[in-house]
Parts: sequence; structure tokens; C-alpha cells
Amino acid sequence: MKPFENLTVLDFTQFTSGPMCTSIMGDLGAEVIKIENPPYGDNNRYNPPSKNKNTCYISSLDHNKRSVLLNLKDERQKEIFFKMVETADVVVENFKAGTMEKFGCGYEKLKEINPQIVFASISGFGQTGPWKSRAAYDVVVQAVSGLMSVTGEKGGRPLRFGVSMADVTSGLMACVATLAALYDAKRTGVGRYIDLGMMDNVFALLEQPVTSYGITGIAAKPNGNRHPSAVPFAAFSCKRRVQVVICAFTDHDFAALCKILGYPEISDNPKFLTRNLRFKHEDECYDILCDLVKDWDAQELIEELNAKGIVCAKVNKVSEVYNMEQVAVRNMIVDAKWPDGTKVKIPGQPIKLSDMEEVAEYPVSPLGYDTIEVLSRYEETQIIHEIFDPILKESAELAAVRSEHLN
Repeated sequence: MKPFENLTVLDFTQFTSGPMCTSIMGDLGAEVIKIENPPYGDNNRYNPPSKNKNTCYISSLDHNKRSVLLNLKDERQKEIFFKMVETADVVVENFKAGTMEKFGCGYEKLKEINPQIVFASISGFGQTGPWKSRAAYDVVVQAVSGLMSVTGEKGGRPLRFGVSMADVTSGLMACVATLAALYDAKRTGVGRYIDLGMMDNVFALLEQPVTSYGITGIAAKPNGNRHPSAVPFAAFSCKRRVQVVICAFTDHDFAALCKILGYPEISDNPKFLTRNLRFKHEDECYDILCDLVKDWDAQELIEELNAKGIVCAKVNKVSEVYNMEQVAVRNMIVDAKWPDGTKVKIPGQPIKLSDMEEVAEYPVSPLGYDTIEVLSRYEETQIIHEIFDPILKESAELAAVRSEHLN
């Protein structure tokens, strides 16, 4: 049995941060009802890459969800939404600040209907402050939060992370906050409003650069693959330019590393005797180690390091990770299956709980696929057909046109 079974989540999210939050809850057993605005729904339905016009974004972030078309600007449809709120546990949205209030569906209104409702808002800059009305995408938050200023090669220009780090971590943090509020609601009978600003989240994750600046007054800069205070703790280039990460920053491990490399006397150098001394002379230390590592076969070096308990790993491509036994054993590549039979490989659920069966295949809903079935719980089926049959027909036609560019 999954821990969130019998939990109902009304999901207004789009793009990445919000869908990440609700995807976790869906994987752990919640019924997530993804409410999409007709006629097009979530923009991720039209973003490549895709397989048989079924996109990877929806496959990875919106599996295990029911897709319902609903327009809050329409009073009849909004009344159906209010009926959904009566028995729901959570509402999650990631619009610009104030959007749900503009529709008359903000937290103050919803808690009148259901005092235990937990309402989570994810936005670029939160619901308060001079930037609250600004729109934001992941790269904007990475830039303004300071994250990009510490990412990149030493001495080089700032770079964004290779993945949407601001988005995915904000989704994770919003999920943690939602679960905390749910626990409290079960205890007290009163829900909570969650105001999750992506900039706040990323700034909080900069624990070392922020704290260091508060102590020294010196702003951190890009440091490449090196650690900001531990040496050696970096990626090294072996034969054929294969990269290996080596973390031998304790004095014991550094001495063992030097012995493996054939020059144990390096660890007795007065400049390198302790971790702090190595950090003070890091460029000289790295120059020596890089020169010694470059002639090693990567796999042979990793085997030697592992034998001595030195933490290390080859820098893999995603294509290499796909074929790792460790990944297969941990069920970390699974299928997202669409109703037409299309299967898209996606990352598996990293949360492993006792007595929770591993899942190898997740269902995915096309746009509006569950509208009639789900909404018929809250209103007479005849009325639901009367309202939504024309909407579903128009959405299917327009979405098909917009999807023509997809594979």
C-alpha cells in the first residue's frame, strides 16, 4: 500500500516546478487531478522531444495524474471546482502571484469551503515583496538568486545548471511543505497556505556561498569541478580524456592517494600536510596530481582507489547510466505508458519505502482524457456531458493542430 492513498490533490500546475511537486505525491499514491485550461492545457504538451506526439515532459512530470479540462473564468465550471474542493486535501498552483485570487479561487475562498484544505502556491519570487508580480523561468531564478555566479569553470563566465535546478528543487521543497501542512491539518483540523518562492528556495540552497560571504565579505566565484574548501575534491582527466572524480581531502586519504599514484612523498610536503594547507596551495597541489593522473587508465585507477576506500567515480554520460546494473537493480528507469500504447522511458521514483511495491510502468493521460469520468463524481453525468463535450471536441481539434510539429 502506498502512503498517500485516499489523498486527493487538485493540480493547477504547469511547466516544471509545480508538476514536480505533485508528481511525487502521485507516485506515492495520491490521486492527482491535473486541471488544465482549455483548449490547449499545459504548454509542456507541445514541447519536444516526443514519441508519437507524446512528449517527454508530460511523461516524466505528469504521469500518474488524471487530466481534466476546466476553465475557472466560466461560472458553471467554477462551481464544479468548488464541489471538488469540498472533498479534496490539497490544491497546488504555480501561476504568477495573485492569479488564483483573480479567479475568485484563492486560499481565503477555498478554506471557507473546506477548512482543512492545504493550498500551495509556487511562484518565482513569492507572494510578497516588490518582485511578487514578476514572471520567472528557471534560468531567471538561477541568475537572480546567485546560483549562476558560482557555477562554471574557474575564472570563466557564470553558467546555468545543465538541468532546471531552480524548478526541480522548488518542486521538491513545495512537496515537503505540503506534507508538513497535511500532517498539521490532520492534527488540528485546519489547513495551511504555503507560499513557496523559487528565488527564496535557491538562495537557501546556497548554504556555503551565502554563509561564507556573511563571514568573510568575499563573494564566491565559479570554481569548476573543485570543492570550495576541500583539496583534492575534483574531476581529473585520465587516458583518452576520461574524467574521474576523486575525493581524497582527509589527510589519511590524501596520503593513500599519493601512494597509489606512486609518489607517497607528496603527502609529506610541508605545503600539503593538512587539509587547510592543501587548500592554501590548491593550484600547486592540483597541478601535481593532474600530471600524475593523466597517464592512468580510468577504470584501473578507480579500482585502486576503491580498494583503499577513497571515494571516486567516473563521470558518466546519461547514455552510460542507462546501462548500469546499479540503476537497473534500483528500478530507476521505468515506462510511462500512454493510452495509445506508446511507452516513454523516464526516471523511476527515488523514494524507496518498506512495504511499498516497486512500479515499472506508470499511466499517462492525454489532454482532457479523464474529464467526464472525474467530474461526474461532482455533478450529474448528463450536465457534465452538456458542458464539456463541446469543450473536449474543440480542445482535441486545436491541440492536434498545435501538435503537428511533434514527432
